[in-house]
Amino acid sequence: MNIVMLAAEFPPEMWGGLTNYSYNIAKYLSAKNQVEVNVFPHMQSLMKYASNLEFVVKIGRKVQQKKARNEVDIVYAITFQPHFSGIGFAAKQLHLPFVSHGVGADVYTSNPLYVFARKTAYKISDRIICGSNFQRRIMVKEGASNEKVSVVLGGVDCETFRPFAERDEFRKALGVEDKFVLLALGRFDKRKGFDDAIKALTYLKDIDDVVLLIVGMGSERTYLEELTKSLALMNKVRFLGFVSSDSLIKIYNAADLFVAPFKSLGRDMEGFPLVVQEAQACGVPVVSTFSAGVPELIEDNSSGFLVPESSPQSLAQKIHELYENEKLRKRMGQNARKRAEALLDWAITVSKIENLFREAYIS
Repeated sequence: MNIVMLAAEFPPEMWGGLTNYSYNIAKYLSAKNQVEVNVFPHMQSLMKYASNLEFVVKIGRKVQQKKARNEVDIVYAITFQPHFSGIGFAAKQLHLPFVSHGVGADVYTSNPLYVFARKTAYKISDRIICGSNFQRRIMVKEGASNEKVSVVLGGVDCETFRPFAERDEFRKALGVEDKFVLLALGRFDKRKGFDDAIKALTYLKDIDDVVLLIVGMGSERTYLEELTKSLALMNKVRFLGFVSSDSLIKIYNAADLFVAPFKSLGRDMEGFPLVVQEAQACGVPVVSTFSAGVPELIEDNSSGFLVPESSPQSLAQKIHELYENEKLRKRMGQNARKRAEALLDWAITVSKIENLFREAYIS
């Protein structure tokens, strides 16, 4: 199948969850299909409006030329974007299938341009993909056809992210071989709940050997460092900054628990966080929150625990329970790995996307 893919973020220009997600979908689709990725240019000046229009016209013409040469079977857009809906409309004029894929902020935002883009996509898309039933309900309530919207869960490489026998070596290299290691990872945004992960330590004063490793970067770092100092937790919290993919896998393996106390801040909330999937693929139990689509990634009381949002005390209670019960911790880690292999692996995820493409193509 010849696929023209539209991506809002793609390496090497961007980094983060959406970039990783788009890249891996393109990578796994390319194993059996011809995929051409077209990345939307991110401009920070007044020229961006001209650039937006230029992008729509340029890609629209390219699709038209490919159609004339029988070199395109489907147009596929990752995220709801106003310019992608414009290209989708052009594709439909050429009688080409158009598939839209909602991911996170593009599904939740109330920005009028994005609301317009979503509602346009609902009408012109032959199939609509999202990452959780939580998102699906939002789309259907907003006007998307119930029959068009399909949930495709997951997206993690279980061959790369897996338990390693060298766990003790990784822990020693990090200087945490004698610690109970909590790991929190991601972009430092308020909705990620890093502050609650830090505050939870104040309810774990009876655990002398606990340490929280925080990996990532972002605008909240100064606040989080100051919070750590104000709570006198400098000896229990370590900020590791940005780390390479190879190092990241080692850090996952060094952890006893992954903590992800996500928050829903109005319409600013999580989609289907990659870090939760990576942790589970590495066999690490996760303690997270009943936030947006997160409960669909974690099987509560099996592959991890779910607690209320904005409740450091509840988070601490579950951490304490797993600290005290090594057998439960081990069993949850094994269940987490099995869940990742069965439901979240990229091979499974992209196979489902390909099936939806075929349905769109023959409908």
